[in-house]
Amino acid sequence: MSGFEGLLAAIIIIQATVQVVVLYLLYRVVAKLADRTDKLLTRIEPEMDDLAMGIRAIRKAVEFSTTEIRATMAAVRGTTEELDRFTRSEATEIGRVVGRATAMAERQIDEMDRALDAARGRLLEIGKGFDRTLLEPARTVLAVATAVKRAIGAMVTPRARVPIDVERYEPGLTRASDPSSDPADVGSA
Repeated sequence: MSGFEGLLAAIIIIQATVQVVVLYLLYRVVAKLADRTDKLLTRIEPEMDDLAMGIRAIRKAVEFSTTEIRATMAAVRGTTEELDRFTRSEATEIGRVVGRATAMAERQIDEMDRALDAARGRLLEIGKGFDRTLLEPARTVLAVATAVKRAIGAMVTPRARVPIDVERYEPGLTRASDPSSDPADVGSA
């Protein structure tokens, strides 16, 4: 093996070592990202579960209240058939109150749904921020590592050198002449 082949083999080994190191560093970055993602999910999931349980409890209470209100209205209707006009006017008033209560409960449910949608939107923003702050820099590092690898590969790849024929391009111009060896300049030295 000649010296050039040994140098070429050493450069290839160095290049492979650099690639292994870059891959190891990228692995570490990805492992850290995965760990952070897991931690973020473990912190967010209980809060989302608590929020969902709260909304379910409110919906059950509204459904229960609505069922009770409907049962009360049925009883009031039965009573109004037996009572006179005064009782009927009172039943109508109770119906209005029940309608307002139902409308208020529906508004509260809508507000809770909007709050849940806002929380989901915030989680999506957090995910996009995660992408911008962690994944995009990791992609940039990977692109830089790939560019470095290609640059090293381009520097290591041997190129054939073509000798330049100076006489062909500029006749009379060869090497720089030595004044002591010039046969025409015998007497001047």
